[in-house]
Amino acid sequence: MPLKPHEAIISGTSQRAETWRRVFGSEVVEIRSPVETTITIEGLGERPCYIIAVEKLSPEQMERAVAHISQRFNIAADEVRAEILGRGIPILSEDVSVCVDPRYFL
Repeated sequence: MPLKPHEAIISGTSQRAETWRRVFGSEVVEIRSPVETTITIEGLGERPCYIIAVEKLSPEQMERAVAHISQRFNIAADEVRAEILGRGIPILSEDVSVCVDPRYFL
């Protein structure tokens, strides 16, 4: 039996939860790895995060993500799409719980 995908579940108390539901249509999204990485956020410094498995997003989810990021950061949609396809979409670790198939650790 194949391993279940790694998933991030947004906290219902997160200030980002409503946006997450609007963009992804769910509280759950697949992530590439259950291991945190670090990103640098202007004004906030280095923060731990996970990377959304953008290759698993539906075309509609991808377009909503592009539109949201483009509007929020005032960046052209084509640039956002290229960045997402090249680097993925980070999600701050503090906002999510991660669900991992226990066989991953065997």
